Amino acid sequence: METNPLEQPPVKGLKEWPYRLLGLLLVAGLGIALHLTWHHENSYYGDSQAKLGFCPENAVINCDVVNTSRYSEFLGTPIALFAIPTYLFLLILIAVRRRFSQVPFALFLIGLMTSAYSAFLAGVSYFEIGYGCLWCMGLYAINFLTALIGYKTYRKSRELYLSSPGNFYRFAISVFLVLATLCISGQRMYRATLQKRFVAQNDLRNRSAAELWKPKGFRFASTFYKPVFSADKRVTVEPEDLQPLVGNGKPLAIVYHTPGLFQSDSFAPQMIKLIQKHLPQAQVFVAIAVRDSNRLESIVEDVYSTVELKNIPLFFDLDSANLRVLGFPPNQGALLLIGKEGSLLANQITDVSRPITVRAKEMTVAQWLSLIAQGDSEAALSEVKSLTGGESLVGKCAPAFNLPDLAGRKTLSFNPSALKKPTLLVFWSPTCSHCREELPKLVKYHSTRKNELDIVSITRSRPQRNVGGKNQVDFTLEYAKSIGLNWPILSDSGLVSNLYRVDSTPTTLLLSSSGTVEHFWKGTVPGLEAAYESALREVRVPSKKSCEPLETIEKPQLELSLTTADSKKVSSREIIKRPTLVHFWATWCLPCQEELPHFLKFANKVSAKGVDSLLITVESISDRDKVVDFLKPFKWSAPVYYSPSGGIYDMINNAYSVPRTYLVNSNGEVLRKYLGAQEWQNEHFQELVNTWFQNPL
Repeated sequence: METNPLEQPPVKGLKEWPYRLLGLLLVAGLGIALHLTWHHENSYYGDSQAKLGFCPENAVINCDVVNTSRYSEFLGTPIALFAIPTYLFLLILIAVRRRFSQVPFALFLIGLMTSAYSAFLAGVSYFEIGYGCLWCMGLYAINFLTALIGYKTYRKSRELYLSSPGNFYRFAISVFLVLATLCISGQRMYRATLQKRFVAQNDLRNRSAAELWKPKGFRFASTFYKPVFSADKRVTVEPEDLQPLVGNGKPLAIVYHTPGLFQSDSFAPQMIKLIQKHLPQAQVFVAIAVRDSNRLESIVEDVYSTVELKNIPLFFDLDSANLRVLGFPPNQGALLLIGKEGSLLANQITDVSRPITVRAKEMTVAQWLSLIAQGDSEAALSEVKSLTGGESLVGKCAPAFNLPDLAGRKTLSFNPSALKKPTLLVFWSPTCSHCREELPKLVKYHSTRKNELDIVSITRSRPQRNVGGKNQVDFTLEYAKSIGLNWPILSDSGLVSNLYRVDSTPTTLLLSSSGTVEHFWKGTVPGLEAAYESALREVRVPSKKSCEPLETIEKPQLELSLTTADSKKVSSREIIKRPTLVHFWATWCLPCQEELPHFLKFANKVSAKGVDSLLITVESISDRDKVVDFLKPFKWSAPVYYSPSGGIYDMINNAYSVPRTYLVNSNGEVLRKYLGAQEWQNEHFQELVNTWFQNPL
């Protein structure tokens, strides 16, 4: 019987398990490489919000930054993609190991080369990018183990290596070239698909916009939904077609609103006032862009508790369907105005105080609305560009604030009118990849400009959140130390971010020594040093013009009727005379039972600082004995109130979310609302709560 000359004879002592182990590792490597390639392609050419999961971000690890850095591509191809044909080729070699005696040496050689390349990439990550990637480290480990297993198997069979090498080389080269060609071609096709999809979306928006500005051409992209209040005071939604209102002889004004955002809380009421005064014939609605129809009670409460909004019909734009097509700025208040003939007149007004240009003539928003009221159907503002909230602050007086310093753990009072030199306010987060790119550059720049420029940094720290196995406060301080950041690190509860219209990080504002906001940068600053030098040259020249004061913000009013322990009705306005913590709870609520002891301790603590506490159970007065028994161990001496009703609570169930807490000022205006149990026992959280009462709002 003839034997196949290419068949590898059995090698004494050589076992199968190393090949099987290597095969499993290579399959895992293929999954990692595919995931890294998908993330890279989407980040650059598709969904820029794509994230690599299971990668804890800390001072040395950030997978997203590494996989989207300028080193993550070679010749227009993602580095991770090269692993795919390589691992497929190695799997094929394992499958034909009995046919070619050169396979063990090939495994060792390829593993050695990929390990050397891994060491080079690890050096780039550490020295050039500044972060490592756990996914990449997984590939590095697989490459090293490939070399190790290849070497072990080669030592057992190296005497067979010289048999028929020509056949193996021809086979190996042809197979690898085919695999590499197929993988790179597939990647190019996928990238083209992403780019085509992106272009198609833009084309759709452009085609839609071209039609929107024509007379009677406006069409909503999707149906709106209106809130419906059921018999048990639950909020559901039902579709409402607003298209018949377009072109019916009356202007149609839809004010997009984002409750809780200062820019929107200011814009929406002011815009509605202007429309009612200068364009009284308009049909006016408030629209809220939401992802889904769950948990709408909180939004309804916020809208109907605002005096100027509570009598305006409310609609929901589910999944932001209309907002996306209309090109609205996200997470802001903005006006959608459709003329009486059905053409779009404006879709990006986000600031009522700034002048606008109509047919080369500058005018106020009020004057423009009056033009439309007089029948001017050509006063369209298609050239208006969206303003982010922070840009509207330029020229305004920077607001003062008090925030705790994370490093010194004491409150710092920031008074812009008392600045000694130009100052940068830097809003950042240690888990923000763009911040990690920006801050080291800013630290280096500031080291040469300490005599000319001060920097105050502000971060949103959440003490209950863990990052990299540490609470966010410690993680923030550790990261700051690692890059040499020695400015004050102020901890924001959201209050100062709203005051300065900051909705993303990094965001930087330059204040003059007179306390005026001179420049605003959202995101990373291109050419950081040159940009700051140019801005500083401008503010070094004293300005004779005084800054404009910030507009007041309309806040939701907490107006409700409560039942006292002796079954009498009392208004919340009669009770709230000072800054107050208003806490909703119930004895049957498990999170309430766990949270309430800590809340009561904190309430007693801030009472000495002039902050009252209003304890409201959503239970009825018939449960009074149960409530009294529950509170006995805590020796709570202040009154407890029952069955909140009146105002919005005649429409929605007052127990839609318990526990929940409102921070209310002495005028009964809601400054902050917390849904769910909070860490009232945490000292840093207590400091953040106190900031809402320490700052004039």
